[in-house]
Amino acid sequence: MAIPVLVYVSVILMMVWRAIAQRKIDKYAIYAVIGSLFFVFSDITIAVNKFYISIPNAQWIIMITYWISQCMIFYSAYKVASK
Repeated sequence: MAIPVLVYVSVILMMVWRAIAQRKIDKYAIYAVIGSLFFVFSDITIAVNKFYISIPNAQWIIMITYWISQCMIFYSAYKVASK
């Protein structure tokens, strides 16, 4: 599983990198940056909960941060598309 996990982590970090790079061009990209960081937090919570220690209420933490991330990324794209 090392290679698939490495590929997945690379793609997620690329998402964060591109969101950060985009903020210099578009004022709404800050929402994508925040969303991508919430997404990373959600994924880290999944990994820690599954492979390291059990986190109380992990399901709630994971889903809330995941949906915040999706909303923020969507809002960023929506605002750019509606210009």
